[in-house]
Amino acid sequence: MRLGMQSDSEFMQIQKRTTLWTRSNIGAMTAAFLGMAGPVSAHHPMGGVAPRDAVQGVLSGLGHPVIGADHLLFLVVAALLTSVLRGRQRLMLTAGFVGMSLLGILASAAGFEMARLELLTAGSVALGGMVLAGGAGRVGWLSVFFGLAGFAHGCAYGEAVIGVEASPLLSYLAGCALVQGLLMLGISAAWIRWGRGGDRLLRLAGWGTAVGGLVLMGLAVS
Repeated sequence: MRLGMQSDSEFMQIQKRTTLWTRSNIGAMTAAFLGMAGPVSAHHPMGGVAPRDAVQGVLSGLGHPVIGADHLLFLVVAALLTSVLRGRQRLMLTAGFVGMSLLGILASAAGFEMARLELLTAGSVALGGMVLAGGAGRVGWLSVFFGLAGFAHGCAYGEAVIGVEASPLLSYLAGCALVQGLLMLGISAAWIRWGRGGDRLLRLAGWGTAVGGLVLMGLAVS
Protein backbone atom coordinates (compact mmCIF):
# COMPACT_ATOMS: atom_id res chain seq x y z
CA MET A 1 0.00 0.00 0.00
CA ARG A 2 2.79 2.40 0.93
CA LEU A 3 4.59 1.44 -2.24
CA GLY A 4 1.53 2.43 -4.27
CA MET A 5 1.25 5.76 -2.46
CA GLN A 6 4.93 6.46 -3.04
CA SER A 7 4.54 5.64 -6.72
CA ASP A 8 1.60 8.03 -7.02
CA SER A 9 3.56 10.73 -5.24
CA GLU A 10 6.56 10.26 -7.49
CA PHE A 11 4.32 10.35 -10.55
CA MET A 12 2.76 13.66 -9.41
CA GLN A 13 6.22 15.16 -8.86
CA ILE A 14 7.35 14.07 -12.32
CA GLN A 15 4.19 15.53 -13.86
CA LYS A 16 4.73 18.86 -12.10
CA ARG A 17 8.35 18.97 -13.27
CA THR A 18 7.25 18.17 -16.82
CA THR A 19 4.67 20.98 -16.80
CA LEU A 20 7.23 23.48 -15.48
CA TRP A 21 9.77 22.31 -18.05
CA THR A 22 7.23 22.70 -20.84
CA ARG A 23 6.24 26.21 -19.78
CA SER A 24 9.83 27.39 -19.55
CA ASN A 25 10.76 25.83 -22.88
CA ILE A 26 7.80 27.35 -24.70
CA GLY A 27 9.10 30.73 -23.62
CA ALA A 28 12.65 29.80 -24.52
CA MET A 29 11.60 28.56 -27.95
CA THR A 30 9.67 31.75 -28.62
CA ALA A 31 12.66 33.85 -27.58
CA ALA A 32 14.94 31.76 -29.78
CA PHE A 33 12.70 32.19 -32.80
CA LEU A 34 12.55 35.93 -32.23
CA GLY A 35 16.30 36.03 -31.85
CA MET A 36 16.62 34.35 -35.23
CA ALA A 37 14.37 36.95 -36.80
CA GLY A 38 16.53 40.04 -36.82
CA PRO A 39 14.83 42.59 -39.02
CA VAL A 40 11.75 40.83 -40.39
CA SER A 41 12.39 42.12 -43.89
CA ALA A 42 15.86 40.55 -44.01
CA HIS A 43 14.99 36.86 -43.90
CA HIS A 44 15.66 36.02 -47.52
CA PRO A 45 17.62 32.88 -48.42
CA MET A 46 21.03 33.03 -50.11
CA GLY A 47 21.70 36.49 -48.73
CA GLY A 48 18.99 38.11 -50.81
CA VAL A 49 20.45 36.94 -54.13
CA ALA A 50 17.84 35.48 -56.49
CA PRO A 51 18.41 31.83 -57.48
CA ARG A 52 19.93 31.41 -60.93
CA ASP A 53 19.37 27.71 -61.59
CA ALA A 54 17.23 24.77 -60.47
CA VAL A 55 19.56 23.69 -57.66
CA GLN A 56 19.72 27.17 -56.16
CA GLY A 57 15.95 27.39 -56.55
CA VAL A 58 15.35 24.21 -54.55
CA LEU A 59 17.79 25.23 -51.81
CA SER A 60 16.28 28.69 -51.60
CA GLY A 61 12.77 27.23 -51.49
CA LEU A 62 13.72 24.82 -48.73
CA GLY A 63 15.30 27.59 -46.68
CA HIS A 64 12.91 30.52 -46.97
CA PRO A 65 10.01 29.10 -44.89
CA VAL A 66 12.29 28.23 -41.96
CA ILE A 67 14.78 31.10 -41.68
CA GLY A 68 12.16 33.73 -40.91
CA ALA A 69 10.67 33.65 -37.41
CA ASP A 70 7.22 34.69 -38.66
CA HIS A 71 7.08 31.89 -41.26
CA LEU A 72 8.47 29.22 -38.97
CA LEU A 73 6.27 30.14 -36.02
CA PHE A 74 3.19 30.07 -38.23
CA LEU A 75 4.06 26.61 -39.56
CA VAL A 76 4.41 25.39 -35.97
CA VAL A 77 1.12 26.86 -34.77
CA ALA A 78 -0.68 25.73 -37.93
CA ALA A 79 0.58 22.19 -37.40
CA LEU A 80 -0.63 22.22 -33.79
CA LEU A 81 -4.01 23.55 -34.90
CA THR A 82 -4.41 20.67 -37.35
CA SER A 83 -3.21 18.08 -34.83
CA VAL A 84 -6.64 18.01 -33.17
CA LEU A 85 -8.40 17.25 -36.46
CA ARG A 86 -9.05 13.97 -38.24
CA GLY A 87 -6.45 12.69 -40.66
CA ARG A 88 -8.29 13.68 -43.84
CA GLN A 89 -9.12 17.15 -42.53
CA ARG A 90 -5.53 17.61 -41.43
CA LEU A 91 -4.25 16.71 -44.90
CA MET A 92 -6.77 19.00 -46.62
CA LEU A 93 -5.91 22.01 -44.47
CA THR A 94 -2.19 21.43 -44.90
CA ALA A 95 -2.57 21.05 -48.67
CA GLY A 96 -4.76 24.17 -48.77
CA PHE A 97 -2.17 26.26 -46.94
CA VAL A 98 0.69 25.00 -49.10
CA GLY A 99 -1.31 25.50 -52.30
CA MET A 100 -2.25 29.07 -51.42
CA SER A 101 1.34 29.85 -50.50
CA LEU A 102 2.44 28.68 -53.96
CA LEU A 103 -0.22 30.90 -55.51
CA GLY A 104 1.12 33.79 -53.44
CA ILE A 105 4.65 33.10 -54.68
CA LEU A 106 3.51 33.18 -58.30
CA ALA A 107 1.53 36.37 -57.72
CA SER A 108 4.48 38.09 -56.05
CA ALA A 109 6.92 36.90 -58.72
CA ALA A 110 4.57 38.33 -61.36
CA GLY A 111 4.66 41.76 -59.71
CA PHE A 112 1.73 41.67 -57.29
CA GLU A 113 2.41 43.71 -54.16
CA MET A 114 0.55 43.33 -50.88
CA ALA A 115 0.57 46.31 -48.53
CA ARG A 116 2.03 45.83 -45.04
CA LEU A 117 3.06 42.27 -45.88
CA GLU A 118 5.42 41.86 -42.94
CA LEU A 119 2.71 43.03 -40.57
CA LEU A 120 0.23 40.57 -42.10
CA THR A 121 2.52 37.56 -41.76
CA ALA A 122 3.37 38.48 -38.16
CA GLY A 123 -0.32 39.06 -37.47
CA SER A 124 -1.16 35.60 -38.77
CA VAL A 125 1.22 34.16 -36.17
CA ALA A 126 -0.43 36.13 -33.36
CA LEU A 127 -3.94 35.22 -34.51
CA GLY A 128 -3.04 31.55 -34.97
CA GLY A 129 -1.60 31.45 -31.47
CA MET A 130 -4.72 33.04 -30.01
CA VAL A 131 -6.95 30.53 -31.80
CA LEU A 132 -4.83 27.66 -30.47
CA ALA A 133 -4.89 29.13 -26.96
CA GLY A 134 -8.66 29.43 -27.18
CA GLY A 135 -9.11 25.75 -27.98
CA ALA A 136 -8.47 25.54 -31.76
CA GLY A 137 -11.36 26.28 -34.11
CA ARG A 138 -13.83 24.91 -36.62
CA VAL A 139 -12.59 23.40 -39.85
CA GLY A 140 -14.50 25.85 -42.03
CA TRP A 141 -13.05 28.91 -40.31
CA LEU A 142 -9.58 27.39 -40.25
CA SER A 143 -9.81 26.73 -44.00
CA VAL A 144 -10.40 30.43 -44.66
CA PHE A 145 -7.69 31.46 -42.21
CA PHE A 146 -5.15 29.02 -43.64
CA GLY A 147 -5.97 30.14 -47.18
CA LEU A 148 -5.47 33.84 -46.46
CA ALA A 149 -2.38 33.22 -44.34
CA GLY A 150 -0.93 30.92 -46.98
CA PHE A 151 -1.34 33.56 -49.68
CA ALA A 152 0.26 36.25 -47.48
CA HIS A 153 3.22 34.07 -46.54
CA GLY A 154 3.56 33.01 -50.18
CA CYS A 155 3.72 36.65 -51.29
CA ALA A 156 6.57 37.12 -48.83
CA TYR A 157 8.35 34.03 -50.18
CA GLY A 158 7.85 35.31 -53.72
CA GLU A 159 9.93 38.42 -53.08
CA ALA A 160 13.01 36.19 -53.34
CA VAL A 161 12.24 35.10 -56.91
CA ILE A 162 11.02 38.25 -58.62
CA GLY A 163 12.33 38.28 -62.16
CA VAL A 164 13.87 34.78 -62.13
CA GLU A 165 13.58 32.36 -65.03
CA ALA A 166 11.13 29.45 -65.16
CA SER A 167 13.55 26.68 -64.07
CA PRO A 168 14.66 28.21 -60.73
CA LEU A 169 11.11 29.44 -60.10
CA LEU A 170 9.61 25.96 -60.49
CA SER A 171 12.29 24.40 -58.29
CA TYR A 172 11.75 27.16 -55.73
CA LEU A 173 8.04 26.32 -55.66
CA ALA A 174 8.87 22.64 -55.18
CA GLY A 175 11.26 23.41 -52.30
CA CYS A 176 8.76 25.66 -50.54
CA ALA A 177 5.96 23.13 -50.93
CA LEU A 178 8.11 20.27 -49.68
CA VAL A 179 9.47 21.93 -46.55
CA GLN A 180 6.14 23.44 -45.52
CA GLY A 181 4.20 20.21 -46.03
CA LEU A 182 6.77 18.06 -44.24
CA LEU A 183 7.05 20.45 -41.31
CA MET A 184 3.31 20.80 -40.80
CA LEU A 185 2.56 17.10 -41.13
CA GLY A 186 5.64 16.10 -39.14
CA ILE A 187 4.95 18.43 -36.21
CA SER A 188 1.27 17.48 -36.05
CA ALA A 189 2.12 13.76 -36.24
CA ALA A 190 4.76 14.15 -33.51
CA TRP A 191 2.27 15.96 -31.26
CA ILE A 192 -0.37 13.28 -31.82
CA ARG A 193 2.20 10.60 -30.99
CA TRP A 194 4.05 12.16 -28.07
CA GLY A 195 2.06 15.21 -26.98
CA ARG A 196 0.69 13.70 -23.82
CA GLY A 197 -0.73 16.55 -21.79
CA GLY A 198 -3.52 17.49 -24.13
CA ASP A 199 -5.34 20.79 -24.29
CA ARG A 200 -3.44 22.48 -21.50
CA LEU A 201 -0.08 22.24 -23.22
CA LEU A 202 -1.59 23.20 -26.57
CA ARG A 203 -3.01 26.35 -25.01
CA LEU A 204 0.33 27.18 -23.41
CA ALA A 205 1.97 26.79 -26.81
CA GLY A 206 -0.75 28.98 -28.29
CA TRP A 207 -0.17 31.80 -25.82
CA GLY A 208 3.58 31.58 -26.34
CA THR A 209 3.16 31.81 -30.10
CA ALA A 210 0.65 34.65 -29.79
CA VAL A 211 3.14 36.66 -27.74
CA GLY A 212 5.83 35.96 -30.31
CA GLY A 213 3.53 37.12 -33.10
CA LEU A 214 2.68 40.34 -31.28
CA VAL A 215 6.38 41.10 -30.78
CA LEU A 216 6.99 40.47 -34.49
CA MET A 217 4.12 42.82 -35.32
CA GLY A 218 5.81 45.47 -33.21
CA LEU A 219 9.07 44.93 -35.08
CA ALA A 220 7.24 45.17 -38.41
CA VAL A 221 5.77 48.61 -37.64
CA SER A 222 8.89 50.02 -35.98
